[in-house]
Amino acid sequence: GLSPTKRILSNVTPLAGGFSGTNYRIDFSDGTKFCLKICHGYDRPFVESQARVQDHLRQSGFERACFAIPLLLDNNDGIQSGRDDDNGDDDDDEFRFAAMDPDTGDPCLALTFLDGRAADAVIESGAVPESIIFEEFGRALAEMHAVRLGDESRLRHFRTGGACDVQQHVDRTLYSKMEASEYTLSHPYFTGFYPTRLAALVEGMSKSGDLPQGVLHGDPFLDNALVDPKTGQFCGFVDFEDATTGPLLFDVACAVIGTCFPEGSSGFDMSRFHNLMEGYFSVRPLLRLERQLFIQFCQLTLLCNCTWRFINFNVDNREIVECRDRYRELQDRIVALEENSTTIAIEKVLDDLAKAKN
Repeated sequence: GLSPTKRILSNVTPLAGGFSGTNYRIDFSDGTKFCLKICHGYDRPFVESQARVQDHLRQSGFERACFAIPLLLDNNDGIQSGRDDDNGDDDDDEFRFAAMDPDTGDPCLALTFLDGRAADAVIESGAVPESIIFEEFGRALAEMHAVRLGDESRLRHFRTGGACDVQQHVDRTLYSKMEASEYTLSHPYFTGFYPTRLAALVEGMSKSGDLPQGVLHGDPFLDNALVDPKTGQFCGFVDFEDATTGPLLFDVACAVIGTCFPEGSSGFDMSRFHNLMEGYFSVRPLLRLERQLFIQFCQLTLLCNCTWRFINFNVDNREIVECRDRYRELQDRIVALEENSTTIAIEKVLDDLAKAKN
């Protein structure tokens, strides 16, 4: 970690980032390095709550992730500490993590640096068999899901943030946003495709309280996982903007829809799925109810991601014209998961893995 001692900055290197974040590798002369993440479109409380989920994983002994580094704050005696004594509550154990960019007002986090390469890039390179990467990915996700929640009140829940904004579908916030926009009110996605599938999402999430609960990454796609580019060994999860707590099945389903459709395809890759779930089951076999709701949760997590793209580029950022139809790729995948032959094949893999564990 970083200690309060002064260090000499030696290099700043831009890193690949998503739509909602700008990342830099920060190197110091003594070999210390970390990632500086500037979070776009989020306020400070949201970023703080994200960082606390990451810190819970760290304190619980989970190592395969990047973690937020607490700020050094001067108290009234001039003593530096990461504790936040002025955070609006009586919890003396809380850290503060987010600083503010003085130019843009965006919250910023310092994160522990993970070596490795994005899993999707390693797959594309062909340097490592896919089976190794997917089994490692599934095992690491299950290990994260094995972390106990403890005092849940300290961590945000999906109803207050994260998990692909699923709660904003449940409470119809996003429905109202599309209804209020002149660009989407009469759009076929909103008038035809979304409403019936929204009803299925709400019905599925109504059962979430009956499912095992834990820490969710919220966006466990291949580009948010780093692996060793030579061996495929899992290095860690990154990009925790959607991290929260809730039903573990949501995260498993999100991982499946984010990894088992090859780039640019609406065809479900059953081999990838089997390897992913074999790795997952080796640590945490799914319960019967989780297996029964599996397809429904895959469909609803896809709907969350599909609708994010639709709103982001058809309402919020219409100037990015070339991205307005990007939602269609995910829309096609939702339809693919509604095909009987696909659902039967997925359920058979899950049942076979469950039987092998009994």
